[in-house]
Amino acid sequence: MIYEIIIQDKDERFQFAQECRKIFDKSDTYQPQSKQSDVGVRAEITEQQYKKVIALLDRRGYSYKLIKE
Repeated sequence: MIYEIIIQDKDERFQFAQECRKIFDKSDTYQPQSKQSDVGVRAEITEQQYKKVIALLDRRGYSYKLIKE
C-alpha cells in the first residue's frame, strides 16, 4: 500500500519518517518520483506495525490518504 501523508513542515516530515522507521523491522528511505513528495519510507510491515503508524498519524493530527493498494 502507498499512503500520501501531508506534513507542512519539512523538518517535521523527516522526523516523522525516522519515527516510522523505528516501528518497522527493516525499511528504506528514498526520494519519491512525485514532485509533491520529498521523502518516502518503503517497508514490509505487519498489521500491528501498520496500526502503530496510523495511531501516530492520528495523534499528531496529520492527514493521509491511500494512493495505491
